[in-house]
Amino acid sequence: MVQLLDEVIHVAKAQHGTNAIDLQPVQLTMILHEVDSMTHLLAENRNLRLTIALPDPDLYVLADPHWLRQVLVSLIDGAIAQMQDGAIKLSVASIDSQFVHLLLEDERPAGSWQEAIDLLQSANPPQTLSPGFGLMLTQTLLNAMNGRLELLKVPSAPGETQTHLQCSIPIVAESDLG
Repeated sequence: MVQLLDEVIHVAKAQHGTNAIDLQPVQLTMILHEVDSMTHLLAENRNLRLTIALPDPDLYVLADPHWLRQVLVSLIDGAIAQMQDGAIKLSVASIDSQFVHLLLEDERPAGSWQEAIDLLQSANPPQTLSPGFGLMLTQTLLNAMNGRLELLKVPSAPGETQTHLQCSIPIVAESDLG
């Protein structure tokens, strides 16, 4: 419970400017390497296949490296926590003139997206973030970095497992790097 509150406090401080967000050009490949090293053992321990496809090393985004890493680790950790088997893949879906769009594809069961209405009245409060609350914190951090989080596809029936989340991060033009 303390870890949960700590994460909420950190995000709130970032949103209100107490924890400054330092937007700077960041090599996306470097961040994805770090995210992979922070998450691959957890996935292996759960017998899940985790693939993080690395983009061109010349691709830079405008973000706070600490918070971007936190966002991506949080998204992957959320998927790992809700899956019994299957695969998770993080890759660059597309690049346009303003954003790099990262796509997180996983195989969470449909039930993992349903939250109990009486969660707060429960005698046993949750020890981890619910999917919706975790996504809200992630979206708040991305918004603070001028990015966005979109839920593109969620399983809608029992037996369905495909989830697609898109994380869009502002791109840095090569002319701005030199």
